Amino acid sequence: MNIFSIVTLGPAGSFSHEAALYFAELLGMDRSRVYPRAKSNEQTVEETLRNINNLMGVVPFETTGGGLVPEVTNALLRGLDRNPKIYREYIMPIQQCFAYKGDLSQVRTVVTHPQSILQCRKFLDKLNNENPNIEVKPVNSNSEAMRMASENESMAAIGPKLAAEEIYRLPNVINGVQDSTNNETRFVLLYNRDHETPTGNDRTTLVYEVQHVPAALYNAIGVFSRRGLNLSGQHSIATGIRLGRYRMLTEVDAHK
Repeated sequence: MNIFSIVTLGPAGSFSHEAALYFAELLGMDRSRVYPRAKSNEQTVEETLRNINNLMGVVPFETTGGGLVPEVTNALLRGLDRNPKIYREYIMPIQQCFAYKGDLSQVRTVVTHPQSILQCRKFLDKLNNENPNIEVKPVNSNSEAMRMASENESMAAIGPKLAAEEIYRLPNVINGVQDSTNNETRFVLLYNRDHETPTGNDRTTLVYEVQHVPAALYNAIGVFSRRGLNLSGQHSIATGIRLGRYRMLTEVDAHK
């Protein structure tokens, strides 16, 4: 396979970066070809769609705490005319950590990615009860949050242990602040091609709309049932056109 590089959310140390390194190893690529440079997951999707031959992209697709990642699914839907493809997926256990530079009494802001806010709600509520003056501020990347906390004693961050301890070397780290012990994120590898030959462990993702009439969705899903095909995911996504109009995203355990 002739792959030039993998792009993902930066800076270095994000969960997406970790997932991209996993995919690189899986495909026999050199780790130096992984670039955690995107400023957002939408940018990762757009860069991948724009480069026809030599670029892959890694983005979070689904989390146990928040379901589908809206910024990713919306970016993929905007690019439907360019036929985006999911080449591989990886379910990665996620352990969030809380890190800061100075004394906790100095912290006035906690910065982290919106998904991490959802995944660490109990910890953040407890922190807020004990420190009512602390504000939680969403940022584009957990590793960016760690960088900000490493430069400012009034900031703390929630994000990967890799970024906190190995890259930005924050001295105060509390591990395991996520609500669930089974916290996982499904990352997908985007590419301009998919698997032409069935592997025996395949999944196909479909996006479609149905008419706004009784039993329309039931009849659509029934097609898969009558053919003995398992649906591993069924999601409705707002189109942004008007209330009540949705696209259906269906994941089928079968080759295309």
